[in-house]
Amino acid sequence: MKRLTAFISVTVLLFAAAVLSVAAVAQEKPRLTKEALQGTWSFTSVVVERPDRTRFEVWDPNPNGRATFTADGFYTLVVSRRDVPKFASKDRLKGTPEENQATVHGVLAHFGKYSVNETDGTFTLHVENSSFPNDIGTDQKRIPTSLTADELKFTNPSPTTGSSATVTWRRLK
Repeated sequence: MKRLTAFISVTVLLFAAAVLSVAAVAQEKPRLTKEALQGTWSFTSVVVERPDRTRFEVWDPNPNGRATFTADGFYTLVVSRRDVPKFASKDRLKGTPEENQATVHGVLAHFGKYSVNETDGTFTLHVENSSFPNDIGTDQKRIPTSLTADELKFTNPSPTTGSSATVTWRRLK
């Protein structure tokens, strides 16, 4: 009986140690390097949280987008809704007010340089130009919450929609 009690005690202790180890690893910040960020990523989702804690998806449940980070420090990012209507005139300079509004609400593109701060595990987009003029010339910090070989999740503390956003990208092979 003493052996069984000892076995059970050791098993419980080992299980508790394993659970605590997994919890500690789960709370660690992902190790972000410039090399880990490089490549082309496919946009998966962005969930914006408003100050009242309500959440919404900006780009619909099936968004379309790409981000590319080059070895020499440049990035390009384009995100769009799949349901942006085509212009009736087939001329982008002759869109109706409704067509133009749908495009502005449904497409975001910007490019520039990026930098990685390995000490605090963040990266910053230095926006050279953007389809949203207010972003031009800004530095936009991103805070990774998860990074694997195939997926990048980060917080954008200052998205163009206000509040904060959780963004998910999948690496393209």
